[in-house]
Amino acid sequence: MHPVVDGIEAQYAPAITVYRLDYNQPDQQRVAHAYAVRSHPVTLVIDQSGRQVARWSGIVNEAEIVSALRNLI
Repeated sequence: MHPVVDGIEAQYAPAITVYRLDYNQPDQQRVAHAYAVRSHPVTLVIDQSGRQVARWSGIVNEAEIVSALRNLI
């Protein structure tokens, strides 16, 4: 997933911000819990107000992520 997300991040910056969380890091678990992340990989699209607008568990293709982003920006 890293190459796909890296490419999307580069293509849509600065319109989007990409955050990568490591659930094993105690300081990041609060965010993971807030969005009910219980497995990995999980990809979320979150709007500016913090509302989750798209979610995928497991591998997701680039076109699906880009479609969700285009609906926001």
